[in-house]
Amino acid sequence: MTSSHLVRLAGAALVASGILVTLGFSTHPHDALGANRLLWVGSHAIILLGFAAGLLGLCGLYGVAAPATGGAALAGFLLAQASLILYLGKLYWSGFIYPLVAARHPDFIAQSGFNPGAQPVDPVLKAVFYLGPLLFGAGYALLGRELLKARLFPAPPVWLVIAGAALVGLWPLLPGAVQQFSVIVSLVFTAGIAWLGWLLVADKHRAGVHALASKETP
Repeated sequence: MTSSHLVRLAGAALVASGILVTLGFSTHPHDALGANRLLWVGSHAIILLGFAAGLLGLCGLYGVAAPATGGAALAGFLLAQASLILYLGKLYWSGFIYPLVAARHPDFIAQSGFNPGAQPVDPVLKAVFYLGPLLFGAGYALLGRELLKARLFPAPPVWLVIAGAALVGLWPLLPGAVQQFSVIVSLVFTAGIAWLGWLLVADKHRAGVHALASKETP
């Protein structure tokens, strides 16, 4: 398998990530118990698969950008990957373990602040809770800035990723009423990610690479 095939596969993973995460958040119920339990588990499974695909696709995106970028892009890539790993753990908890614990021990959930979207009481868990979105926002903002500077992709999808990631990074700090619009926030980010993925699949990034090379040629 050639490197161009791997890049296209990475792009397809980003497209799948955008679609799956959007679908998962669009079907996500507000209650995990009772009649909503099956939908709750299913929507979290879809989002989890979307984030896993995003982990793989992001490797291809950075692989394309690496020759034209420097250490800042690498730092952004690593921060974004770390945030996705943290989110996968949180999604596994909230999607599959939380409904079982909440049904049998609701007092424990309420006292510890383990409700999805709530803030854990334990200071260590609270730090991890905030770390995921902060790394997400910082990582994609840093990587996106370097992509804009290198001009390897059109600016609109990169700005969508930066804006969406910034909103995700600020999400835990926003009032609960605003957090009801999580579908819209996720759509901003996933639209940008899927767009970048399509550009990788369609080999559109090569125009940027060639343009950069021509400028560096004396």
